[in-house]
Amino acid sequence: MSRHKRAKWITLDAFGTLFDFRHVLREAAERVVDREGLEVDPEEFYTTWRENSRAQEWNSDPYKKLSDWFAESLQTTFEHFNHHGKVEKGVNINLSLIREVKPYPDVEAFLEKVHGPYKICVLSNVDNQELHKVLFNNKLQFDAIVTSEIVQAYKPSKKIFDAALSFIDTQIEDVVHVGDSPVQDIAGAKQVGMQAYWLNRHNKDFPANLPQPDKIVTNLNELAGQLMQNP
Repeated sequence: MSRHKRAKWITLDAFGTLFDFRHVLREAAERVVDREGLEVDPEEFYTTWRENSRAQEWNSDPYKKLSDWFAESLQTTFEHFNHHGKVEKGVNINLSLIREVKPYPDVEAFLEKVHGPYKICVLSNVDNQELHKVLFNNKLQFDAIVTSEIVQAYKPSKKIFDAALSFIDTQIEDVVHVGDSPVQDIAGAKQVGMQAYWLNRHNKDFPANLPQPDKIVTNLNELAGQLMQNP
């Protein structure tokens, strides 16, 4: 009797790995400044909002939805500029831009090569509605989806990686996590014993004080070549 080959899985970060979202917060800041009639340099507003967002990112304990800490960071930014702004409208601008992001140019070819020999689980620090909308808009389907909202925790929390491993129900040696964030993706995956590949799209240095990735690739075409050497 022939033995069934064990399924191999990739857990993939979404934003920054599959989807280019670098423009989102800057464009949202520009639109908020214009809508609010603020006499503030849009770049200064963007920088302040970005720093306020980073101060809250992934530190929600107890858990709060991404949209909620977008609202908190925007409220803090309005206060910085002594402005009583419409926070909900600003958050909706940001979320609408997230829903409109597009895949990087190498995504389609990567999925054509890899999706089949490997099953793919998207593992993302995002609210359910935003991720499902992005996938629908770009006609992308995957074998599993695990979000921070489902698990009530954000990467790099051990909880979200454990949840993904439990959901896909395979041996840990048959899973590799791929992402662009040294902290959220690589350190997060390594703490549960997963293989972790760093997608270094922008030629950055990996922090020496973090657990090091098992492999480093600069694009998804390179990643496909690495993975298909031993599918």
